[in-house]
Amino acid sequence: MIKLEREECPNPNALANDYSHRENKEALLRSTFYKCMYCESKILHIDYGDIEHIKPKSKFPQFKYDWENLGIACIKCNRENKKDLYHPDFIDPFQDDPEDHIQAAGGIIIPKNGSNRGQITIDIVNLNRPDLLEKRYTELMKIQRLLERYHSLNNPIQKEALMGQIIEEANIDKEYSLAKKFLINANFN
Repeated sequence: MIKLEREECPNPNALANDYSHRENKEALLRSTFYKCMYCESKILHIDYGDIEHIKPKSKFPQFKYDWENLGIACIKCNRENKKDLYHPDFIDPFQDDPEDHIQAAGGIIIPKNGSNRGQITIDIVNLNRPDLLEKRYTELMKIQRLLERYHSLNNPIQKEALMGQIIEEANIDKEYSLAKKFLINANFN
């Protein structure tokens, strides 16, 4: 989970009675880099993505069409885990910086400094479910191989080029960028 910036609502008139309007949904997809706002898995590879009501519409009907309450989530995070659960300490990646509350230890997401908000969010959307751990591990192994190659090089030009590739692989628009960022930082601290 990473800090996100929600685009302006492109079609507020449609939002008044259709929170999943095509233009508005596309803006939310762009705002999340076409990833689930919670687990950072690319959505369109396997699904169309769910419009996520951060405060569930079943419990907060007044926010059903509120742009500030909408995001994009994968089916597993939204329908199978979060469902209509809500806790006031749940991290909203559009309002909060998740890195204040969570961090990655390899492919596992853990609360930062024992953050209660981090633990609640990890538990509600099940950020350490087996399929995610496997996918994160696969992506982290790609980064680890690049890092090992980087550390074995002596040529500064080659090292600089490879570092550019490593940074690109961990870019905010890539899957599991939080875990990748922590792996890279651990190799240089």
